[in-house]
Amino acid sequence: GSSEPSLLRTVQQIPGVGKVKAPLLLQKFPSIQQLSNASIGELEQVVGQAVAQQIHAFFTQPR
Repeated sequence: GSSEPSLLRTVQQIPGVGKVKAPLLLQKFPSIQQLSNASIGELEQVVGQAVAQQIHAFFTQPR
């Protein structure tokens, strides 16, 4: 299915992600909830270790 553009924009704004990696992440984690619950190991399979740690930190840091 096609993911909503607003979701894509949100994911693109995560540090280290950008336009190329955002669609790849959404293929494996189709919602923000799934993405935010993903472990570094799961994220690594999609975007590599450095970016996986940035994404994980983005969701786990207190706001």
